[in-house]
Amino acid sequence: MADVLKRWIPPKVPTSLATLDPSGRRQRLAIVAVASLAVALRLHGVWGQSLWEDEVASARVIHAPTLGAALAQIAKTESTPPFWYVLEWSLHRLGMPIVDGRFVSVLAGGALAALVIVLARRVLPFAFALAAGLLVATGSEFVDHGHELRCYELLAALTVLLGDAPALSSAPLFRHDRNSANDRSMS
Repeated sequence: MADVLKRWIPPKVPTSLATLDPSGRRQRLAIVAVASLAVALRLHGVWGQSLWEDEVASARVIHAPTLGAALAQIAKTESTPPFWYVLEWSLHRLGMPIVDGRFVSVLAGGALAALVIVLARRVLPFAFALAAGLLVATGSEFVDHGHELRCYELLAALTVLLGDAPALSSAPLFRHDRNSANDRSMS
């Protein structure tokens, strides 16, 4: 049994994209390809389908004249957190048509597929992590609902991103090094 596990589980799991292989280029390219595939598969629904019942409810919130009115509508009719609605409402106020708000979901679907690969890579060999990302990119429920004017894709992507938060907090970009900060202030 131990021999079987050794073949499937890598002895040391890398903790960042930079350590996936010596250059990391092929694996990063594969991640971008899977994210692009996810976006491409979700695009058909942006223009090919009219708004359905739940999307009409989202459109009513997005079309509210003020942010306060939008938040009141969310509290009255929605059960999801307001972040997505505030984002869509703001984009609409900047001139984006309501139906084009579906692009937020499409892009979040691409990000979700990529993030699944990155997170899965922490515990699986890259080939299996890539398969997990491909399942998210091509899965029928993900594709069928991944273009909707709803918060589903963004919420899923943020959930995976938060699942990876401990690793992100240890990345050099997010780590605060007191010595280097002091050195900069002294010079």
